[in-house]
Amino acid sequence: AISNGVLTYTDSTLTVQPAASTTVITCPTSVTYTGSAQTPCTAAVTGAGGLNTTTTVTYGNNTNAGTATASATYAGDANHTGSTATQVTFTIAQASSSTVINCPASVTYTGSAQTPCTAAVTGAGGLNTTTTVTYGNNTNAGTATADATYAGDANHTGSTATQVTFTIAKANQTLTYSGDY
Repeated sequence: AISNGVLTYTDSTLTVQPAASTTVITCPTSVTYTGSAQTPCTAAVTGAGGLNTTTTVTYGNNTNAGTATASATYAGDANHTGSTATQVTFTIAQASSSTVINCPASVTYTGSAQTPCTAAVTGAGGLNTTTTVTYGNNTNAGTATADATYAGDANHTGSTATQVTFTIAKANQTLTYSGDY
């Protein structure tokens, strides 16, 4: 206090308030489904006095294809108040699938439609299923075709197998003769 030109010191307490912190989440726009939880984001924390650290990101809906969320909170420290980032979303895109047809090289003519092939479908996250095989020219002797398409599912895009051919071989004839020569 100043009184009549004399400076007098009075005891007082000086309180230093913590500085603010800022938390920001960075995520890619999209990642591809793998079957595992996706954790592609980072959370950076900055503040006065050179605060430059990271904090844990928590996720929601981050395993299956669709929209996932990322959140982060910094609790603060002795010199900085805590902060919460604005929630960020990112897309988990469908993974591709692969359809492969397996056929024997040849089957024997029987007079009925031949359906000897299988179609296996595989993909990320343990996709392992089958799909229907459609046939062409598969009754008479000659070259038959096999085709297969998988429509896809929530986590995988569809796929079409490369067409496979197989041979329907002529049946052997057995001649039986009875009687006199």
